[in-house]
Amino acid sequence: MTNLPPYNAYWVAPDQFMAGEYPGHRYNEEQTPARLDALLKAGISTFIDLTEPHERVPYEAVLRERAGYYGVEVQYHRFSIGDFGTPSPENMRAILDMIHNLLAHGRKPYIHCWAGMGRTGTAVGCYLVETGMSGAEALLKVDKLCYYAPSPQTKGQKDFVRNWKK
Repeated sequence: MTNLPPYNAYWVAPDQFMAGEYPGHRYNEEQTPARLDALLKAGISTFIDLTEPHERVPYEAVLRERAGYYGVEVQYHRFSIGDFGTPSPENMRAILDMIHNLLAHGRKPYIHCWAGMGRTGTAVGCYLVETGMSGAEALLKVDKLCYYAPSPQTKGQKDFVRNWKK
């Protein structure tokens, strides 16, 4: 299995689909290239950003620069969800359809929010429901995968996963 980047991230499906925290550096923008390099070296080819546009310093331009350095074609997509919130069912459907499509075409997505716990855990939990787990099983699995903190974070997020239907 490909190594994980040196920060809070985990493989949802080994060597296929990764989830975690915001890939730009939280406090020192000069470290953003190294953080993105770690994901690119792990084979990540698509970045799914669940943050809102004003939350963090954008990293897309640095991502494209680093991908060019490695000769990698990358995609960047944003599906904004408010911090500690849940998406609309339609927004979650769009996120999951994208993940399924990317995996079917051999691309490796990295899905993230700010800390990689609430919104990210909600999306990963719904993905796991779609791959055959019950909502309760998916919540246990996400909490185990997200080794660095409880995930999802809020009762509303957990209920969203618990009630998700394919």
